[in-house]
Parts: sequence; structure tokens; C-alpha cells
Amino acid sequence: MIVLNVFFDVAQEHEANFLKLLNRMVVESKKEDGCSLYQLWRNDHDPYSYALSSTGNRRPTLTRTARHRTGSTSTTPSMDI
Repeated sequence: MIVLNVFFDVAQEHEANFLKLLNRMVVESKKEDGCSLYQLWRNDHDPYSYALSSTGNRRPTLTRTARHRTGSTSTTPSMDI
């Protein structure tokens, strides 16, 4: 089983775009075979701090759209958004 916990601190002026991108990634990732959990969490104590949790039995991949929007040309996930 693969478990990923990724933490983000987002600048206030970029929050809307960040949420749009990450929410789309969550929806698309849940469609992948082997994905049992993929959720985005907001920190109750810091409104611009987020955590992304993923659990599954296969290595996650970014969709072509997500790779394009993050500037990544790799097929492996890039968490430096």
C-alpha cells in the first residue's frame, strides 16, 4: 500500500487557483484503479495551509492537465505547486 501526505502553504492571492487545481486532481485521482482515498484538507488553525492525503495500491499519476498546469513534464507526481 502507498500512502502520501503532502503539505502546502498557499499565498492568499493564489488560493483560488490552488483549490481549483487540487480539487480537480482529487476528483480525477479517485477515478484511478487502486485509489482508495484521496482528500484535500484545510488546516483549522491556518487557513492557507493544506494537506493532501492519498492511499492506494498503485503509484499515483498526474493527469495531463495537472502536469501542464504545474509546469511539470514528468509522469511522476510533482508536489511543488
